[in-house]
Amino acid sequence: YSDDGFTLSTPQRYSVSNWAENLANIPQSQILQRVQSHLFFNFVWSCGLVALCYIPLDVQEIFPYPPVFDKLDLYVPFGMSSGILGILLAFRSNQSYDRFWQGRQIWVEVISTERSIARCLRYLDNPDDEYVPCMRRWLLTFPVALMQHLRGERSLSEFTALTDQDLELMEQSDNMPI
Repeated sequence: YSDDGFTLSTPQRYSVSNWAENLANIPQSQILQRVQSHLFFNFVWSCGLVALCYIPLDVQEIFPYPPVFDKLDLYVPFGMSSGILGILLAFRSNQSYDRFWQGRQIWVEVISTERSIARCLRYLDNPDDEYVPCMRRWLLTFPVALMQHLRGERSLSEFTALTDQDLELMEQSDNMPI
């Protein structure tokens, strides 16, 4: 249910039916763009380690491994670290979901407050006052301004409801949502 009492359908971000579209959109992923350098380094590093494991025997005779490597059991540390990494990954996933849920609750509060202000504007004694259309325009642009502020973006082309004078004021402000 929404805060207005209307039944909302459950949003479905990913589904089996549009897997090809999801696969095609991977290169535009913001997360992939942020981690691609780390991912590339880890890929090259792991390829190098795999290549070292498959050194031909004639090269091993020329450049022999130190005798310490014969006595090392490398499975134990990798097994222990994979268990620890699994726990850390589960904790991090849980933590990120908590942050997502907290952000969603704040967003619902913002939208609810906006709706309340819009209802108050609708039932004013004199709706023909000059500030009512201005307030409506600013109410329409606040969520977009807040989104851009939180993402570190600044694009005035998305504010179609504002007048030219309002756009100039918005362009001069350091903090668009305020």
